[in-house]
Amino acid sequence: MHHSQCYRDNAAECLLAAQEPCQPYYRKLRLSMAISWLSLARQDEAMDNSWDIAEPVKTEADPAQSLPFVGPTLATVGRSR
Repeated sequence: MHHSQCYRDNAAECLLAAQEPCQPYYRKLRLSMAISWLSLARQDEAMDNSWDIAEPVKTEADPAQSLPFVGPTLATVGRSR
């Protein structure tokens, strides 16, 4: 079972517990816990989906062209303009 489904199950349990007769403080606490579990489930699902849509990085044909610019090299420092 995926983690997100476990989180959703925990949220459902908290919602059921919040419906039981209890003090208002405990009801609010259980509802808050349910919201937290649902948020965690959504985050987990978003992370799973982000791996599915990631595309491989494309590189240039010439590896030297894909390197970041780091300044002049020794070969170019002595050249006249």
